[in-house]
Order: sequence, then structure tokens, then C-alpha cells
Amino acid sequence: MKTGTGGQLRFRKSEIDVLRYLTRFGSTHKQGLRKYLGLGYATIHEAVGHLEEGGMIKTVKEEKWRTGLIKRTYDITLVGLISVLALNEVWWDSQEIIEIVRRRSDMLPLIFGKWDYFRKRD
Repeated sequence: MKTGTGGQLRFRKSEIDVLRYLTRFGSTHKQGLRKYLGLGYATIHEAVGHLEEGGMIKTVKEEKWRTGLIKRTYDITLVGLISVLALNEVWWDSQEIIEIVRRRSDMLPLIFGKWDYFRKRD
């Protein structure tokens, strides 16, 4: 994730994939992201690091493996969720938006609870 001209955020494809995964499916660890997204460990590690530094995702759980390594579970933050919403070019009828509203209504402003109502009235 970089800042472009005018302060606009620019995401790498791997970062967008991570944000969208966490938005759709909820919290997971790097291994889960690797498995689902089919990306290498270094790519996932870098994407997660950038997103966590930028406040887009956060660590929600830490546990030790038998090897002594720490396994972190990540989830999206409100800032990250808003970024995913902003990435959609076609808002109104986007199936992705509808799914986000259904799955993440606990994080969104109450107006999103009426999304179906507003879509039908248009």
C-alpha cells in the first residue's frame, strides 16, 4: 500500500486480495490466506505487514505453535472495510457490496442495514 499523488492510497493486488478475503470470510492467519489466495509466503507476509502498518487489518489473536513460533490471526478494521467498499466501481448493484453488507453489518453504519430497501426503491 502506497500513497500516490494527492494522498490517494494505492494498493498492490495482493493487498486487495487480502482485504477482500478478510471482508468476505472473516479472520484468518497467513497460512489460510496463502491456501485460499494461492500466493507465496513472502507475498502474503509483505501484504499483511503493509496492511497492518496502514491500520487496514489488525491482529485479533496470537497463539504459540508447538515449534514455539507465534501464529497470528488477522481481521479487517473499519478503515480496511471502508477501503474495500471504496474499491468497488459499481456500487449500487455490486454483488460484492451486497455480500459485504450481509456479512459485516456489525462494523458498518446502520444505514447499510437498509441496503436492500434502498436498492429496491431506486
